[in-house]
Amino acid sequence: MLRHCIWILAGSGLLAQQPPVVTVDSVRNSASRIAPGLPGAGLQPGSRVVMGGLRLSPGALRVEVGGQLAPMLRSAPEELEVVLPFGLKPGTLPLVVSVDGRKSKPVPVVIGSASPGLYEPERKALQRGGLLSLVSTGAPAVALWMGGIRVAVTRHAKGNGTDEVRARVPAAVPLGCGVPVTAVGADGVPGNTIALAVSEKGQPCREDAWTSVLGQPGRTGLIVLARSYQDGRATDEGAALFTARGAEASWPTLIPGSCGLYRADEGFDPRGSILAQMTGRVPGEGLDAGARITIANGPQARALAVRTPGFYTRTLDPLPNGPFLEGGRLLVQSTGGRAVGGLSFVLAMAPGFSAGATTPLRVTWAGMGADRLALVGVTASDASNRAMVMALCVAAPEAGQFVVPAWVRAALPDTGSATVSVASIPRAPEVTWKAKGLDRGVAFTVQARHVIVELKH
Repeated sequence: MLRHCIWILAGSGLLAQQPPVVTVDSVRNSASRIAPGLPGAGLQPGSRVVMGGLRLSPGALRVEVGGQLAPMLRSAPEELEVVLPFGLKPGTLPLVVSVDGRKSKPVPVVIGSASPGLYEPERKALQRGGLLSLVSTGAPAVALWMGGIRVAVTRHAKGNGTDEVRARVPAAVPLGCGVPVTAVGADGVPGNTIALAVSEKGQPCREDAWTSVLGQPGRTGLIVLARSYQDGRATDEGAALFTARGAEASWPTLIPGSCGLYRADEGFDPRGSILAQMTGRVPGEGLDAGARITIANGPQARALAVRTPGFYTRTLDPLPNGPFLEGGRLLVQSTGGRAVGGLSFVLAMAPGFSAGATTPLRVTWAGMGADRLALVGVTASDASNRAMVMALCVAAPEAGQFVVPAWVRAALPDTGSATVSVASIPRAPEVTWKAKGLDRGVAFTVQARHVIVELKH
């Protein structure tokens, strides 16, 4: 027994003597978190950055970038936040973390070509004509895009790596509880998108049908059945998500003319389902809803399998005579799990429509019903397929066309091609359902058309 104790103590001592590790590609703008390799991911001298790794604290900490000391803001064993030194020159510089004199291996960080990152503010409604104040870090913001409206800004250096971005909210800015807002730098490259509530004076923010169910804190179930067409071939998919979300929950209001930017890197598979990958990244604690969610079309059935806690997905294999989601009543069922009880309801697949791209980022469509919205998506990955940018823009179905704005195009990596999608989504959830353990359950169907386009920067 004594011998085992000696080995355990010796092993613990050796572990304590190991140097810290900074994860490659983890050094990012602390607000936008844009992955290295994507436009706007460069870091600005004097801005706040975060980095991830192992054994980054506790102890006597020192972070050096290009040999210069970076002031410490926050420390934890797996993440640090610092202010980059003001004297850094543009280029690729080494970053080294020291803990009690033990140094990490240097990781490269790119200084320059940065975008302004916006921090999520406390949830409070803005008013048309009122003043807006946001905190940013990174390159100075020269404008905001709010629900499709360009808003000029002024900035005030707050110190300690942040700026205050100030603006007057125009009367033309759309109303909603989740108006998408993105900051743009002098080079036109945008940072991250946040959602803000905008209301008339003295009024609460106006909830649309989606915000009222998906933008609320609590325990929510979301089930989506989708058909997509690419190169004339139909693919049917299903995705289900069961999450518990806190008071910070937000859901962008679907405002025609507005766009938002969403980026992902960890576990991104450029060949995989965009529906599954984006649904699986909705924040919140996953809830066990059982071993499977079953979709039945008459006597044929398919089961969505668990991918991560609370998240289910599957490509729905076709029927003997055509795509699985073809026809009328689709029965969705589950016997339930430890956190969510059983469920059962019927969905009908949305009608189809035609669409195309007349230029790489100008899309057209026809045959979309007035009870739907047109969701225009542009998805592109960096050269190594380790990070993805998705732009999601909203248009009224009767418009029949949409041109992706230049500021959105500036966020796309220069990889030569992108997937452009036009999806028909309902203006409100098609089905609401109940299950034990949930505050609300919603479901809807999607029809989408995808085309690969060549990009010219």
